[in-house]
Amino acid sequence: MTHARFSLVALLLGCNLACSPAGEMSDSATSTTDAGESETAGEVELLCPAGTCSPGQILLEPSLLAELLVTGAPNWVVVDLRDRSAYEAGHIPGAYWLDPDLLREEIAGIRGQVAGPQMVAPLLAERNIQAGTEVVLVDDGSGLAAARSVWTLGYYGYRGRVLHGGHQAWVDAGGPLDIDDPTTTPLPVPSLTAVDNLRVDAAWVQGHLGDPRVTLVDARSPAEFAEGHIPGARSLAWDATKDGNRFLNSGALYELYSAAGVLPPTADNPIFVAYCQTGSRASVTWLTLKLLGYTNVYIYDGSWEEWSATPGLPQES
Repeated sequence: MTHARFSLVALLLGCNLACSPAGEMSDSATSTTDAGESETAGEVELLCPAGTCSPGQILLEPSLLAELLVTGAPNWVVVDLRDRSAYEAGHIPGAYWLDPDLLREEIAGIRGQVAGPQMVAPLLAERNIQAGTEVVLVDDGSGLAAARSVWTLGYYGYRGRVLHGGHQAWVDAGGPLDIDDPTTTPLPVPSLTAVDNLRVDAAWVQGHLGDPRVTLVDARSPAEFAEGHIPGARSLAWDATKDGNRFLNSGALYELYSAAGVLPPTADNPIFVAYCQTGSRASVTWLTLKLLGYTNVYIYDGSWEEWSATPGLPQES
């Protein structure tokens, strides 16, 4: 089967008005933030209104993807991150398969770090992903693999979207399935350079402990947090941001982060740094803060795996 390619034109068909996080049409008055994102009653829309996706609008509903599938423009690629056996049993037509573990590697004894360009570049080429491609990431619905992959793509200057609800949401919406791998000619392997505006390291975190502009968010479980955490971090488990396979809407996310002491921020242009054990769960925190319209959101990729093993770094329990 040939690779399915998509067009932004279809977004105009699927979402001519601003869509709410729950996929319902909104008729409330809107305003534009400094980041250029639409707000309604204090909420930032999660989808792509009027066919234009801003950086903070990362979720794509299955209904909109279905509209995209009917067109043939070259700038959209679907990537399935589930187990290979699940992919072979049935996947979105034209979707490439990718093991998300290939986007991570152990560096200096620290597991789960973002893979280097020499590992990531051929994976992109094999899946016809190039500069300007809009990549739709599909996982099992947990959001973990998709959020982490969107972050990794962004780290190398590429753009990704999370299929909201994952593969199961596509099935529930009546989307068609295929069992064949797409057959295309891979692109030349690109030369990748990390843009380095999504990731911080241990030295950066240590240097900003106590900085009122910076809020550390620990995405691990409350039990893990109680056993030990970076000083000053706020605890908010990654899965609290979800209701089943769907993310909470922006109003509920705002209330959740406010109750955890993450919001409201204590300074103008706040900086948020998410971490967990190895940086995977933190990607969901990164995603949801981006959904709320915050632009200065980072992942401490070494996370607790590195921090707890490094002599001289302070800890709280």
